[in-house]
Amino acid sequence: MLVYLTLPHLTCTDVCPSSCRCNSDGAVNHLHTIHPQAFQVAPQLKSLKLSSNDLSTLPARVLSPLTSLEQLHLDGNQLETIKPDMFEGLDGLLELDLSRNKLTSLASDVFDGLTNLTFLNLGRNSISKLPTTIFHSLTELRKLMMYNNKLEVLEAGTFDKLVNLEELKMHHNQIASLPPKVFWSLRNLKILTLSFNRLQAVPERSFYNMPKLSQLTIYNNPLLSLPDHLTTLKILLLNNNKLKSLAENIFQSLRQLLTINLKNNHLQTLPGDIFLSNTVLRELTLSDNPWDCTCSIRGFARWIRQNEHVKQCHVISQTASSFRYWKHPRKRESLFHKALTQTIL
Repeated sequence: MLVYLTLPHLTCTDVCPSSCRCNSDGAVNHLHTIHPQAFQVAPQLKSLKLSSNDLSTLPARVLSPLTSLEQLHLDGNQLETIKPDMFEGLDGLLELDLSRNKLTSLASDVFDGLTNLTFLNLGRNSISKLPTTIFHSLTELRKLMMYNNKLEVLEAGTFDKLVNLEELKMHHNQIASLPPKVFWSLRNLKILTLSFNRLQAVPERSFYNMPKLSQLTIYNNPLLSLPDHLTTLKILLLNNNKLKSLAENIFQSLRQLLTINLKNNHLQTLPGDIFLSNTVLRELTLSDNPWDCTCSIRGFARWIRQNEHVKQCHVISQTASSFRYWKHPRKRESLFHKALTQTIL
């Protein structure tokens, strides 16, 4: 039931028994077990895809003969544990996908030796805790996927060695708090997702040492306050939180910001100059907030009116409590916008 697409003179029928089915992309289906010596005949194999099978365990060191392996897909199986020596000998591995399994925990040294790994997907498992040193040998890692697990806590130091990481996805977990400086070593990180967790606050200066961070997705948390030191952000998604108010200078340092989403919070008004520094802003979503359409929102209404002419920004809405700003001119249809502008007449 093995597919060696990179080996010369081997086809699917050459390596798969007649009772099995091989997909055109090289994946094997309905595989329950693997012989302990299955890969000894193919040390030059570059890519191995065992996705969407029924593997619940793998023999010890079964992958060790694959010293040239660069890509390993074990996603979509029934794996509950990974033995510490499972990836021993795979020094050249670049991509490892363990998503969509039943993993609940991982040994601290399970990835030791994978010093060239650039992509690791652990998403859609049931991992509740990560050993502090689990990623310390992965100094070349560029993308780490930890979404849809059961993580409750991130230990300080977990990401300390991931100095080349560019993308970190941890949405759909149960993280209630973040250790101070937990992200400080990620100076090359560009994309961070923390949506659908239980965060009420983000520690001060959490993103202080992250000069390349351009996209922060942190919606669907019970967030009561905003993080600071986000000077390089271009996309900030804060919708579906519990924000009640925003300080006048909260976005002042975000001069590269293109998109802000504050939809479905508890905002009733905004300071008139809150977006004054965001001169390249292209899209602002503020729908589904309990806006107070009285004189308390006069300053912000003035910003709306002025920016329609200076920025060629227009307000578009489907309901009286919903509006969006686009840089591209569109026909004004917002009842809410009319209510706002009337307050400054």
